[in-house]
Amino acid sequence: MRLLGIRVSGGSHAHISRQLKRFGVDTSHFTGQAHNRGVRWRRTSPEELLVVLPEGSRRIPGVRLRRALATIGLPENCEVCGTGSTWQGGKLTLHVDHINGDFLDNRPRNLRLLCPNCHSQTSTYAGQRRPALVEPGVVYDPDAVTPTGFPIGRRLPRRQEWPWTLVEYSIKGP
Repeated sequence: MRLLGIRVSGGSHAHISRQLKRFGVDTSHFTGQAHNRGVRWRRTSPEELLVVLPEGSRRIPGVRLRRALATIGLPENCEVCGTGSTWQGGKLTLHVDHINGDFLDNRPRNLRLLCPNCHSQTSTYAGQRRPALVEPGVVYDPDAVTPTGFPIGRRLPRRQEWPWTLVEYSIKGP
């Protein structure tokens, strides 16, 4: 772009791309920079994404998990209230909820799509594990449901025990 006398900023790349498309210029020979020349990236298959990751792995972004769930045929509706992907005429992005709260466990039976409202009401929302719901050493069946039919999920033991002992202090005057 510098050779064309165009400043490299903001929407310059998009503008050039639109103009090339508009005038029918073939860009198939644009193979990228030397270190990526000719490399074609492929999407990761759902079978590779929807697994339990080893401890210390990075979180897989929700967009990739949503795409993988759509590929295996999961309907794009909130599993609690049934809301679809539109709300009041606009697009509603459904959240991917890890039922057991472990973001490394990406098995399909541990994932569900929830609307933002229903997701905020779960015990594992935003990495929370509310103490009343977490019982150390107890693991529940991930396929279990409540009498009303809602999934219970699996409750995990806490990952780490508190490494310090609690000492009581009291402030007493003279």
